Amino acid sequence: MTTILLVRHGQSAANLTNRFAGHSHFPLTELGFVQAEKTADYITSNYKIDKLYSSDLLRAYNTACPISTKLGMCPIITEVGLREIYAGKWEGHNIDELPALFPEQRAVWAENIAECRIEGGETVREMAERSRKAILRIAAENDGKTVAMTSHATVVRAFETFARYGSVDRMSEVPWPTNASVNLYSYENGKISPLGYSIDEHLGEYRQKIIMENGTK
Repeated sequence: MTTILLVRHGQSAANLTNRFAGHSHFPLTELGFVQAEKTADYITSNYKIDKLYSSDLLRAYNTACPISTKLGMCPIITEVGLREIYAGKWEGHNIDELPALFPEQRAVWAENIAECRIEGGETVREMAERSRKAILRIAAENDGKTVAMTSHATVVRAFETFARYGSVDRMSEVPWPTNASVNLYSYENGKISPLGYSIDEHLGEYRQKIIMENGTK
């Protein structure tokens, strides 16, 4: 069995300014770095991590660094498959602007996210398939081990939906994970099982509430 800790990155500059980051390289904010440290403390105090993976996007890599440090400079293996959804023409826009600029797409994103096709970017299903394959490949390569992966909100939400229901069709029923939350799974004989979603109590006063169903990245 492989134990998977799938971690959403800490608060990023895009989160702070309410921008859709996608594949853009936004760093963590001051709060985001504190959250990353708190999450690293939680992970390394409760789990024996054998390998550490990260999306190659800056905010996820920033989140992996404190985990690496607390593990004695454990190598961070970058994995493109863990990237956030590529948001095409949405990237960099303030999320509040999207309903006026892309009304039909934004409505689908809010109401039935699994069917959303972002203009010039990935579909949610394409992102879900790409990231799912990466996560399951890593899990299969690390049988009997515990692995941590730092990634992004839409990746985590899609994978949780797949783990619960076997597809992303019901993704709208799964809430967004909070910044720097830990999402726990087991993988055995090709089967993924969800064990804990959006675990963030360890953040204490640095925990953030998801205010709007907008999916800030």
